[in-house]
Amino acid sequence: MKYLKIALIFLSLCIFTISCENISKTENYSADHHLTVNEQQQLLWDLVRFYGRLPAKATHETKFSTEFDEDYKITADLHHIDFYFIHPETNAEFLLLSRPARSLYERRVAIGIEINRNENGLAYYHEHFRTWRMAPDELLEKSNILFSRLVQGKSLEEFYPQHSGTEEFIEFPNQDTYFDTESRTWRAVSGSPLEELLNNTSKTDRNS
Repeated sequence: MKYLKIALIFLSLCIFTISCENISKTENYSADHHLTVNEQQQLLWDLVRFYGRLPAKATHETKFSTEFDEDYKITADLHHIDFYFIHPETNAEFLLLSRPARSLYERRVAIGIEINRNENGLAYYHEHFRTWRMAPDELLEKSNILFSRLVQGKSLEEFYPQHSGTEEFIEFPNQDTYFDTESRTWRAVSGSPLEELLNNTSKTDRNS
């Protein structure tokens, strides 16, 4: 009985330690631990013409025009930086954005992004994934898994829709789509642009 009690105490300590490590890991990635509110707002604004939907009259050729500033400000204000990490050796920055999704119930979607900046501005922009829309708690839990693997340089393929089975994590990329870092847009495997991916009007409707 004495040894059983010792074993139970040891097991409890292990579980407590693992839980603390997971909490600590989430806190370390929290954007609030790395960026001020103003820095977060500025970063959202600097990138909004890439992660945000095109305004009604804009194209990828005209989206940088100041006439769309008000549209993009509304879009940027809808987004929040949940996680942030800067690689200590390469200075690559990783961030996870989330925003409300159109749904009958409270749902959010997240975008996992990697960027690199230099004295001339944004040198590299890569959206590694966009999630399905989910309830906020579910999205936070799954985003933590995806973001942790992303910053560690681990493959996310097992979370792609063609591999994840009935468990939903990543909506894009999938077997038909990819993110083109040259044009900084989502495209079909055929190479044609897919604006409908950013409008959430197709597959994501099943999660309403």
